[in-house]
Amino acid sequence: MRIHILGLGPIGCLVAYHLRRTLPARHPITIIHKTQRMAVMARQAGNIITMETSGVTITANDFDQETAEPHDEMLPVRNSKSTSTNPAFAPKSNVTTPIESLIVCVKAHKTLTAIRDLLPRISKDSTIVLVQNGMGVYEHLIQNLFRNQEQRPHFVLASVNHGAWLKEYLHVVHAGAGDLTFGIVPDYHGRQFEASLPDLNLDDITPNTHNDPSANHYLSLRNTIAALSSLSVLNTSWKSMYDTHMTMRRKVVVNAVINPLTALLNCRNGDVLAHKSGQNICRNVCQEASNAFQAQWKSELKDASNAGHDVGDAHFPEALSADSLVLECKRVAELTRFNYSSMLVDVRRARDTEIPFLNGYLLGLGRKHNIYMPANNLLLNMMDLRSRIPLLP
Repeated sequence: MRIHILGLGPIGCLVAYHLRRTLPARHPITIIHKTQRMAVMARQAGNIITMETSGVTITANDFDQETAEPHDEMLPVRNSKSTSTNPAFAPKSNVTTPIESLIVCVKAHKTLTAIRDLLPRISKDSTIVLVQNGMGVYEHLIQNLFRNQEQRPHFVLASVNHGAWLKEYLHVVHAGAGDLTFGIVPDYHGRQFEASLPDLNLDDITPNTHNDPSANHYLSLRNTIAALSSLSVLNTSWKSMYDTHMTMRRKVVVNAVINPLTALLNCRNGDVLAHKSGQNICRNVCQEASNAFQAQWKSELKDASNAGHDVGDAHFPEALSADSLVLECKRVAELTRFNYSSMLVDVRRARDTEIPFLNGYLLGLGRKHNIYMPANNLLLNMMDLRSRIPLLP
């Protein structure tokens, strides 16, 4: 199976590097450069990805490459340092081969456009893995690109909390070990990917035999989950969709606190909760998020009961309580205290930020369930204002 990596920031490089170092060479990996210039830079450097940990650098090579930017120039498809007259080069306009597995690591607000450009190559048999900060990206794609359920590709939602940053293009520094968890979005056709819970089994996707008449439809999904699961060095784990959503909800709240505050105050992660005023803002954001999550949980519980399911004596998850969310924010702020958030980096570079998929997502959830969320609304508006006013020299 061929895997495409879209988005070569810190996490995209980290995933691509470890996939290439882990998977046999018979599974090609294509990295998709954002621009022609980046593709040329990669070719001139030998088309490698460098991973640095504690000052030690190791490289991975033998990547195929494409570029997302339309052009007429010749770019290398296989790793090569030869000229554009070499058969190893092909014009990007001829790249029409179907995409089996696409791991998306671009920023949340850039995902729709990035995937739209690849739509002619994506089918219902493809698998798309979404690896981003924030929530609501999947729903955004469904509403705008994949309305037809029967033609919709398989989706995997992932959450990463490894610390990483780029020293230069395709040179990633792995600054802090974490984990990578992922879950499969439920199947429109009713296949039970979690039938073996509490364990999860690849054979529940499709058996590794010839007994499944729909095997071709589910093969890329099985192979993608197997590939991700093989990355033990990244502490990967395939979890139920319930557990995956729980992880993503807690992470979106952490990012909704730390990212906008660091971007607005031009400070490191550890600074925002080192003072009482920052802790008060954190408490308010977490309380509002918890209220919205609880309203959502009650609504889903009511729907399940109305559908005839036995909900029993259900209790709202403690992990989504305001106290638990505040503790998680403090833990992450301390763990990453010397880091600069990706949102601060975006602001410094005058780029759009992921705020619509962080505080914006929480506000949307609050509106849906009539929850008043002034702290999140203020941070969203402050970030909007920050993006419209140039930074002073």
